[in-house]
Amino acid sequence: MPEKKSPYLQDVHGFRGVAILFIVAAHVSGTYLYHHQQVVGEYEPERLLTAINEVLWHNTTIYFSLISGLLFSVVSAARGWVAFFYSRTKNVLFPYIVMSALFTFVDYHVEVANGFFYIYRGGPVPYLKTLLKNILLGSAALPYWYIPVLFLLFLLTPIIWFLVRKTPAAVLVMALLPLLFSRTSILLSAQSVVFFLGAYTIGMYLGIDYNKSIRYLRSKIHLFAMIAVITTTILLAWYINNWPIGGLVSIEESIFYLQKLAFAALLLVFLNHYQKRLPKHLEVFANYAFTIYFIHTFFLHMLTVFALRLVPPPVSMTGLIVIIVVVLVAVVSICVGVGIGLRRIFGRHSRIIIGA
Repeated sequence: MPEKKSPYLQDVHGFRGVAILFIVAAHVSGTYLYHHQQVVGEYEPERLLTAINEVLWHNTTIYFSLISGLLFSVVSAARGWVAFFYSRTKNVLFPYIVMSALFTFVDYHVEVANGFFYIYRGGPVPYLKTLLKNILLGSAALPYWYIPVLFLLFLLTPIIWFLVRKTPAAVLVMALLPLLFSRTSILLSAQSVVFFLGAYTIGMYLGIDYNKSIRYLRSKIHLFAMIAVITTTILLAWYINNWPIGGLVSIEESIFYLQKLAFAALLLVFLNHYQKRLPKHLEVFANYAFTIYFIHTFFLHMLTVFALRLVPPPVSMTGLIVIIVVVLVAVVSICVGVGIGLRRIFGRHSRIIIGA
């Protein structure tokens, strides 16, 4: 396929910025609330915030899967398979290996009484074995579980792309499969690959004729809003009442899947409508999305320890919200600063360290 200039979708780029903020918000609030609870035990304001946190942010990685599929259709398909796999290896897999090697060797853990650096103290052979396991399973840092899943989606892309263009019915089947195959938390499994395959396929289908897709989403905006409200209400009741999660097929995960797809549709329509007036900061977050994704847990653990010491629990509902927002802003700011610094030092070669 001949190479041509890639289109720039400002709204999709903005969506990437929103998605990374949501993912960091999930980890910041989840980490702080968990360790706050370790000190104070069952605490009503915290219980409500934990429920809201889960309902809003759980499975926001679906947004990244949808964006990846969409950008393949719009950008990568025209460049050919060699360019696609080279780009994904250079900009995703290689920095993932580099950062996994770093965080396998040194990391920062949260302890309520003491924050500390973890430094690997074994020999080179045990380190390499641990590193290999971390790379294969995505276990070097909290959010890394998704990268092996994503790369398996990349490997399946030629098959998915063929089916999306030639067999529209296959799109519907793959989009519905996550309702029957729930993700297995942060553990790599075939179920998790199938779960995120749904959003990846939908994104790929939307990207075939993106303008037409946006018009369709806009025409169904009230339907997506209704689905978002209903699923969010059900999930909030689910968490507040501690209903069972389920086994191989988790009804909760199926509802989350529908909720996040509805949210994605609403966000795409909104960002497309206001794409000429999106905040500049959103573009910055999008530009450094991989940097933020790869390193944010290190800093959020450090800042969580600091926050717990600065403002000892228990903290009021308002206090919890303020602390979470402050830590979120600080974490994202530090990560962007690190990304800017690495780009100034290494130029375009910084991609092999922090991704693109």
